[in-house]
Amino acid sequence: QLASHVTTAFGYGPGQDAGEYQIDYAPNRPGEQRSVQADIQFAKTVLNWEPRTSFAEGLKQTIIKAREVYARETEALAKGDVS
Repeated sequence: QLASHVTTAFGYGPGQDAGEYQIDYAPNRPGEQRSVQADIQFAKTVLNWEPRTSFAEGLKQTIIKAREVYARETEALAKGDVS
């Protein structure tokens, strides 16, 4: 499921050519967790908190921001601005 969310966030939905983002599934390794689920009940109860952004939208926003930072840093390196 996570791989599908990631490829969709990169702009490759079901049935579209994912190019270099092809999903290759491999057998689980010994000791590998098969799934992880967050329980936000504590935050809801104690902090009166509710999520405002879906996982898919948050992932999309993260990728957009990471691309912006990467482009900015690549441009700075090309100009010789190394700090």
